[in-house]
Amino acid sequence: MKTSAKIFLDHVVGLPLTLAANAAARLLGFLLRRPHDLGQAEVREIAVAKFAGMGSMIEALPLLRSLKARFPQARISFVTSEGCRALVERLPYVDGGYYVDDRGLWRLGVSVVQALVELNRHPPDLYFDLEVYSRFASLMAIGSRAMNRYGFYRHTTWFKGGLYTYLVFFNARYPIRQVYLQMGRAVGVPAESPDHLEPIRVRHEDRERLAARKLLPPAGEGGPALVVINPNASDLLLERRWPADHVAELIEKLARAGRKIVLIGSPSEAAHVASVLSLVDPEIRAGVINTAGQLSLAELFAVLERADVVVTNDTGPMHMAVSLGRRTVCLFGPVSPGHYGFRESNVAVLNHPVYCSPCVHEIEQPPCQGENECMRLIRPEEVVAEVERFLGGAGEAAPGDEYRVVFARERDGLPLGLVQRGTMRPGGRLLVGPKEKTTP
Repeated sequence: MKTSAKIFLDHVVGLPLTLAANAAARLLGFLLRRPHDLGQAEVREIAVAKFAGMGSMIEALPLLRSLKARFPQARISFVTSEGCRALVERLPYVDGGYYVDDRGLWRLGVSVVQALVELNRHPPDLYFDLEVYSRFASLMAIGSRAMNRYGFYRHTTWFKGGLYTYLVFFNARYPIRQVYLQMGRAVGVPAESPDHLEPIRVRHEDRERLAARKLLPPAGEGGPALVVINPNASDLLLERRWPADHVAELIEKLARAGRKIVLIGSPSEAAHVASVLSLVDPEIRAGVINTAGQLSLAELFAVLERADVVVTNDTGPMHMAVSLGRRTVCLFGPVSPGHYGFRESNVAVLNHPVYCSPCVHEIEQPPCQGENECMRLIRPEEVVAEVERFLGGAGEAAPGDEYRVVFARERDGLPLGLVQRGTMRPGGRLLVGPKEKTTP
């Protein structure tokens, strides 16, 4: 299903279902007064849910790492869509997954039932829902029968209040990794937990399958520098795309400088990549490697691993490239680079915000209605300069000032921004390990 269809179903079908589930959960919570206290040794099953956005799943690595350190005996599972299976299987700290198939309405219904049945065989002790607005994700959380469920809220908690034992404020002005770690703090994750990304575990068979396709020059043979370009953005927000004529100009400039260009894209993005390539000078076009629509997700990881430099819009492959330690030029417009960007010496972030930028976390429909002037202002020569700086040995980017985050707690010891469900028994809250000292 297209993202627009999923959002429509989430609003039309999900809303009444969440309202009914919310009322039922509040009533049962009031009547049963179920205890929610858990000791550290009692946490055996942890579920982390994210149904859309592979980049966000990669950004959850610091949370996963901190949870594994906090509960080394616990099994950590990801609850996500079938299309993310290859990623989940290659994420460190993840022991398994529960998958829903969203390629059609019938498949979705059947797979949701199957996933909930599997989850209920060993209900999670802790369930972390990383979605912010999704009603579907909230229903999966309550359907898991998890002892303690953690979700995010922003503008309101009205449809979530009874479905989660705790809600954490989603602050879109903080780096997303720190936002996820704040949720972990509710179960005792230390405030000083590191937020660096660890590499996706690319497998030997992933590299072998890529080599068998003979799309790229053989590894280890030298030759021109390999520049991987991702001109795409998921249909969740197409305004993140850099204009096609800019991408075409970039390809021509880099190719004339002797660089080998590789284009990537999913099957649904292959037509857009082809349209970009059609704007390139025919003589140069013949030497460009277009892999769009031809690679599995695992093979994409192997391609990114081979890259000398990756140029990408703000979308999943950007996070994959950074996780794999590639020198990466990131193009930002509708999304704040302070929220989803990076402060790493091997990452260059190009961003020319206009009055309405960033807009994506503030409004459902971008004010530009697709004109994305914030992306058009990024010029091809700027991107070429960053690529050549990485390839020419002129030194890596100077990392920006470290994002200082002060994690304070309320007077009762709970992290700031954490809301406890009102129908829990008085004083009932999850306390694992010694209570941290309250910040004055």
